[in-house]
Amino acid sequence: MKKVFRSLVLALTAAAMIGTALPISAAAETPTTTATTAADTKTFTVTVNGTEVKPFTDTDGTIYLPLFDAAKAMGYTQTAVNGKDNTVKSYVFKNGTRTVKYNQSAYSCSVSGPTHFKLTTQLTRTENNILYMDAESFCTLFAAAETKTAASDTIAPVTENTVKIVSKKYKTAKKLNTTIYYPVISGTDSTAAEKIINGAFKHAAAALAKAAKKDSKGASRYSCSMNYSVVYNQKGLLSVLFDTYEYMGGAHGIDVRTGMTFNLSTGKAISYKKLFSDVTAANKIVDAAVSAEIANREKNDSLYSLSPFKTVGTKPTWCLTNDGLKILFDEYEYFPYAAGIQTFVIPYASLSAVLADQTAVLAK
Repeated sequence: MKKVFRSLVLALTAAAMIGTALPISAAAETPTTTATTAADTKTFTVTVNGTEVKPFTDTDGTIYLPLFDAAKAMGYTQTAVNGKDNTVKSYVFKNGTRTVKYNQSAYSCSVSGPTHFKLTTQLTRTENNILYMDAESFCTLFAAAETKTAASDTIAPVTENTVKIVSKKYKTAKKLNTTIYYPVISGTDSTAAEKIINGAFKHAAAALAKAAKKDSKGASRYSCSMNYSVVYNQKGLLSVLFDTYEYMGGAHGIDVRTGMTFNLSTGKAISYKKLFSDVTAANKIVDAAVSAEIANREKNDSLYSLSPFKTVGTKPTWCLTNDGLKILFDEYEYFPYAAGIQTFVIPYASLSAVLADQTAVLAK
């Protein structure tokens, strides 16, 4: 089943590269650490919008921000929402037109305002009665970017594109037990580009619905869902990460995660190869960064490999983020199922010499 599902994703991705139909993608992801990990926490400093906060650093180097302090530093007000049992069910953070809602019971976050999306992976952890959120998820939700060095981590707000993004539910038969959401954009300078991009998003939803209908036949138990997050929305570029989960009975379902990236002026999809002026030279940088981080995680006993990593190749699973180029590996691709989808972020500054003309703005 995984092979069939993955083949569908690859086919949609290939279509996206020529500006027609686009990819689907999926879930459960381990919080990302970049090639630079946190040093001794006694000397390592973290600032959010100019205010120093006290982070929690995991053994694998993942930095977690104290959610309430970090949101306040970003200028957000905070409101607790109680459930029927009079205990806190969720927290709502507001800053102008942007609202971030953290559902404490479901471990999910949603963003509303000009941009609308939802993150459903494990985002937070509690240490010493303090609620923390991993820095990467925080940056995605609160429109910020992370700059990390050996001695510090700086979180600062970013200026997003002038574009409205709303969620739309794709209609499927009730008996199919399938829930599919995809983004619809508007408000850019090019309605023609919007039409192309929206068509690609809808194609992704339709393709998943078609696959779900086929896969559900004969399955003892079946469910399928798709959601998305807006992971990069700056400098005329838009990158969306789709999360798809399919269950057909058995011990567990399958998570697949795939990115779609566009130029908002032209509506054209940007492939991995088109990110760079020289993909071979770029891969030397990417492969070295991924290899170093895998070694770091294995050294810290937070990961072990099923097979040795060699190269991401020319068709990896990837997306843009506020912090850098993200490479994603499916479950079982190099690591065991329990490790989840492993991700690696390479800062744009490291890639500045090999970025193509249309993406050179990423490093500026």
